[in-house]
Amino acid sequence: MIEQLIGGVSFFTAKDSANETWLATGQLDGMGLEINDLKKVETHNLSAELGALQPPATVGLGFPFSAPINLLQLLAAKAEHNQFQSWQEVVEALIFTSIDDFATQCRAVQKEAKRLTNCRHRELTLAPFSKASLAELQTTYYGMRFLATLDPQRFSILPFQDKTAGRCTLIEVCPVTTLWCFGLQNTSSKSKEKRSSEQMLVLRSELLRKLTSLRDRKEEIWRCVPRLSVNKKFQHLVAGSDRALDAIIACYCTAIWAAAPELYEDPYDMDDENVLLEGWLYAPASCRQAISSS
Repeated sequence: MIEQLIGGVSFFTAKDSANETWLATGQLDGMGLEINDLKKVETHNLSAELGALQPPATVGLGFPFSAPINLLQLLAAKAEHNQFQSWQEVVEALIFTSIDDFATQCRAVQKEAKRLTNCRHRELTLAPFSKASLAELQTTYYGMRFLATLDPQRFSILPFQDKTAGRCTLIEVCPVTTLWCFGLQNTSSKSKEKRSSEQMLVLRSELLRKLTSLRDRKEEIWRCVPRLSVNKKFQHLVAGSDRALDAIIACYCTAIWAAAPELYEDPYDMDDENVLLEGWLYAPASCRQAISSS
């Protein structure tokens, strides 16, 4: 395997917590994925951080890259388009759409809007455009606007654009979905149970330990998964932050896709041209299938 630079981003958009976006990077080779950097970055500096990565880097970003087709149709009508012909037209129109207008269009959809890719993971996916999911809606809105600012000569954003030599490849990932595919549950965050900070530290550390030992499982499929290595310095950061943990998971999910893409559903196999507008969530679905059948 050719050595590759892999990244993972936990993207956060709250105005009072601009520095809660985390970036994890690591080297992927025949020995596995070794995390060599994990840090907070100001959200407005993320494009510069990604721009500093040397191709052929591959980065997984933890937010939806687009919206369901029925919502895109409403946005196109408001932008006085007959219909969007490309994802680039979608994000360009979003630049001139306020977050309030975006939310209004989401509420105008008659039923809960889901992309095809979300339906493929319906067992656990909360639709980003659920009326009960304002935080996810905001993350989607600001994430798409962020992607619109990236230099198209330096980045290939899948599946809307072809993977191109000399450019960094960006894919959409979801830490919660990734854990579900691994048969793991993130009990360290988003829980209704109130836990002490000490309990949270233990839970995050235990989840990280499980991630680093996936290759030790008995099913044959785990032989295809690169081993994750995280040194003690970064283990400490992960134990103290849900978002640092999410960045590590995003990075690991991306590394597995780079090493064993056959474990992931290919959007081009869906026979649905809407994926080129809606985008695609890259998740190792074959791992879940192996767990369910064992």
